[in-house]
Amino acid sequence: MSPSPTERLEFAAVAALAVLLLLLALLAPVALAEELAPDALIKSITAEVTAAIRQDPATSWRPFTSGYTATLGASLAEAAAKATAAAT
Repeated sequence: MSPSPTERLEFAAVAALAVLLLLLALLAPVALAEELAPDALIKSITAEVTAAIRQDPATSWRPFTSGYTATLGASLAEAAAKATAAAT
């Protein structure tokens, strides 16, 4: 015996509701995800990378501090003196 028109309508309504709930469950996390503008995303990533570099002791080398530039200057002067001595 085939289902009556009322039973078909009820089945179609239940199936449509099930599909709607499934789509809602799948798409809700995507809709709730926070999306950043491109410039805000770049600033956020830059801040995270900079913070990570500053916290890592292996990357704590600071080439433009006064101690480094003084050492570099002395090394360059010494290298220039050696090169001049070797040339003569």
